[in-house]
Formats: sequence, structure tokens, C-alpha cells
Amino acid sequence: MSGARLCALLGELGFEGAEALDPDSFEWPFQYDDARPILDWICSSLRPSNVLSLSELSQYEQFLQEGKLLEGEDLDFAYDSISAFAARRDNQEAVFGAEEGLKDIRCGT
Repeated sequence: MSGARLCALLGELGFEGAEALDPDSFEWPFQYDDARPILDWICSSLRPSNVLSLSELSQYEQFLQEGKLLEGEDLDFAYDSISAFAARRDNQEAVFGAEEGLKDIRCGT
């Protein structure tokens, strides 16, 4: 890992001004053993698909202002109602079909 990789990642993620960053000025955090694991994780895990676009960020902020974000039990219920891995059998059958349940898929049968 290096400052060059971190700067390249910032560019990939759409960080405004990434092209003007000096990779040498980002070498120092990689010299610390305590910081290296998180920097390694950031550089190996973050992708543009993990970052909100400007329009997505704007939409999120609008939802936040309007109180339309789901939290707590409301979020759990919404997730369970659409998730293929919900505990409810009826949802699994709707997603996988009656003859192939979640347990069968997990076991690879």
C-alpha cells in the first residue's frame, strides 16, 4: 500500500480534486503499523459502487429532510419483506419457487 494507491483510489471514487493530490504527501500514514490495516482495507475494499453519486447524495439528503428514511423496526420489516433471505417461508417461495427453498440453496442441493 502506498500514497499513490490511495490517491488513485480517491480519483476512482470521484473525489473532486484528486488529480491535484501529491501521492508523496500521503505516504506518512502508511508508515504506522496501527494505521496500515485500515488503509489496506480502504484501498482494497472501496469501489465506486460503494460511494453515493452526487444525485444519490442529494436524494438521500432530501429523504432525510422529509423524514422518509426507514429506521429500526420499520427498516427490519421492509428488509424482511423484500429479502430473499428473510426468515418467512412465504417470501422465500416467492423468490425461489416452491420446490427450492433457502435451505436447499445454502446447502447447494
